[in-house]
Amino acid sequence: VGEMVKKLNTATPPTFGVDLIHELVENFGRCPKWSGRQAFVFVCQTVIEDDCLPMDQFAVHLMPHLLTLANDRVPNVRVLLAKTLRQTLLEKGTWGWR
Repeated sequence: VGEMVKKLNTATPPTFGVDLIHELVENFGRCPKWSGRQAFVFVCQTVIEDDCLPMDQFAVHLMPHLLTLANDRVPNVRVLLAKTLRQTLLEKGTWGWR
């Protein structure tokens, strides 16, 4: 999925990439099943780690939806989100927080 995001983000027109991101948010980020929401966190983690999307676009298109999962009713989703934020964003120094 990360490679798809990367390729479509650089494609012409760039709306293909945005459309894919919206599909990911709708089908995984807002999935009624916890496994779908957990998969969304994994996808976001991959997008960050593999630099599939510029961070300014990640901040606009994915980060708000990712942060809503901080209040998820399933502990596994919240734990993975915390791990992703800590290990992927903070350790990488992506946001300049340290």
